[in-house]
Amino acid sequence: MSAASIAMTIRRVYVCGRSEQPTQPVISGYQESEQVTAGDVVELACTAAVPRDALGWHRADQQRLSSNCTTTSSDGGRGQAVSTCRLTVVTRPDHNGAVYNCTATHRSSTTVVAMTSLIRLTVLCEFIKVKDDLDSMLQQVTDLLARLRDTPPVL
Repeated sequence: MSAASIAMTIRRVYVCGRSEQPTQPVISGYQESEQVTAGDVVELACTAAVPRDALGWHRADQQRLSSNCTTTSSDGGRGQAVSTCRLTVVTRPDHNGAVYNCTATHRSSTTVVAMTSLIRLTVLCEFIKVKDDLDSMLQQVTDLLARLRDTPPVL
């Protein structure tokens, strides 16, 4: 094999390696420190440098969830598409602690690499919100009674 042939082979491997470089999916639209109430709508977005059919949402180990995926742009000239999949979740009490995974699958002629990012939802049940409202009202009544006690009677 000639030096030119070896150089061409190395160049092709390098270019292929760069254009198929796996990237970790990035999830936006919700932070794990947030709390939502059952019935709230959470809009999750997952972005990775893969074609849109190689990106998808899953809940725990369940099958792929239906999401709206689009290819948005090029990734700065490396030759890969950057795709975003959006998932709308209308939260329910059983979603508390639910883990949503976004997986980007990178395929080459010799390997398949799947990279996953995940997010865990904290969903408060409605009765907790009602209890908080009742606690607030009770505090307001207590404050009002204290003020009335401190106010001299009007003659």
